[in-house]
Parts: sequence; C-alpha cells; structure tokens
Amino acid sequence: MLCVFEQEKAQLEERLGVCEERLASLTDSHDALRTQGLEERCSMEQERLIHAQLLDELTKELEELRTSRLQTQGDSLPSRLRHEYDAQISHLKQEVQRQQAQNEDMQAQLFSSHVQGGRKLLQSGAGVSLAEEITNLPRDELVMALRECQDENGQLRAYLERIILRILETDPTLLEISDKGKKS
Repeated sequence: MLCVFEQEKAQLEERLGVCEERLASLTDSHDALRTQGLEERCSMEQERLIHAQLLDELTKELEELRTSRLQTQGDSLPSRLRHEYDAQISHLKQEVQRQQAQNEDMQAQLFSSHVQGGRKLLQSGAGVSLAEEITNLPRDELVMALRECQDENGQLRAYLERIILRILETDPTLLEISDKGKKS
C-alpha cells in the first residue's frame, strides 16, 4: 500500500515538475512578448520624433526661404507668389498635423493590439488549467513543446546579448544604474 502511494507521489511530483517548467516557459514567452511590445513602442516613438523633427525642419526652411525672398525682392513680389507661398505653408502645416494624428493613431492601434493580446491570453487559459492541459497532452507533445520553448528562449537570449553588446559598444552609460534613491 505504501509503495502505491510513493508511486503516485512520484508521478505527481513529475507532473508538478513538468507544470513548473511549462509555467516558466510561458512566463518567459510572456516576458519576451512584453519586451517586443516595448521595442515596437520605442521604435514607433522614434519614428514619430524623426517625422516631427523633419517636418519642423522643412517648415523652418520654408519660412527662411520665404523670408529671404521677401527681403531680396522687397515689396515688388507679386501677390500671386505670396499667395502660393502662403498656400505651401498652409499645406505643410496641415501635413504636420496629419502626420501627428497618424502617429497618435498608430500608437493607439499598438496599445489596442497589446491589450487584445493580453485578453486572449487570459481568456484562453480561463477554461482549462495549466495542469489539466499538461495532463491531457501526450508526453511526446510536451517534450516537443518544451524543446521549442527552449529553442525560442535560446534565440531570445542570444538576441538580447547582441543588443546588450551593441549598447556596450556604442553607449555603455545606458546600462548604468543611477544611485538617486541612496543617501550619501
């Protein structure tokens, strides 16, 4: 009788180990998705800043050209050209506003997709517990899923190492931790 309990205990411990590995794998996948979302958000923010800076520069350049032409030609500039310049300036300002609105829409879409992804993760796991899911899967599938997760984790680690090395090569101060909270 005691041997049967020990066997059941061993089986339960093995299942627990598999469940813990799966949980760790899912946690790693979740962290990777979160990191990817942050990277995408940073990338979009950089693009937005670049577009805004470019539009500002073009607007300033147009203003400078307009001012210099007005100064060189004085009041002899035909009103038709002034209207054209004003129309160009108005068009560029509208383009800047359109780009800003488009950027805000893209950020909202990105946020919405991340929220929907989180909801899907929560909803997909609500009906069946991880332990039930693992218990119902054949051992071969579990081993394959574990290997796939390990491969993905290895690839993510290598990717993160390359990023950290690139940061260390270009600007290692980005990885420094400030001591603002500590008193001297």
